[in-house]
Amino acid sequence: MRRRTAFQLAVALAATRPTLGRAATTPWPTQPVRLVCPFAAGGPTDVAARLLAEGLSSQLSQRVLIENRTGSGVLVGTEAVAKGPGDSHTMLYSTIAHAVLRPLFPNLSFDPVADFQPVALVGTVPMLLMINNAVPARNLQELIKLFRDRPGDYNYGSSGAGGAVHLATELFLQQAG
Repeated sequence: MRRRTAFQLAVALAATRPTLGRAATTPWPTQPVRLVCPFAAGGPTDVAARLLAEGLSSQLSQRVLIENRTGSGVLVGTEAVAKGPGDSHTMLYSTIAHAVLRPLFPNLSFDPVADFQPVALVGTVPMLLMINNAVPARNLQELIKLFRDRPGDYNYGSSGAGGAVHLATELFLQQAG
């Protein structure tokens, strides 16, 4: 898994370098780059952001600093970048949660599409459905039957509204009926 992640980061770095070079009329970056991660320090998104920052720092010969700005899902960090200096030295490292900001929060002070420019897909994350051993189901079909037979008896945990786990679970529940 670690080798695959390193490969994906290397591809993302290679993809961003030509774009950055064409867009800049002067050498870039001229100061440390701030990479805002709207997720908690130590979590999987933060770890991936730190790996990316490490690779970018060595490739750009300038420090890329992670700033964890959490709160309200990804809103606090995302808004900080949207309302930030716009100097190309402040960037957002986010997830699928960015794509659902407008439907979840219709009164945003920024436009999640118009106010941001995608730079690179850094990686993909597999999703697993896991249950406690005490749940009387041994496969997906038995689990779906259990949910249908006992509606409201079971809950799930996610990192928050609009996150990948929340969206995947809602899609699963909708498709399972």
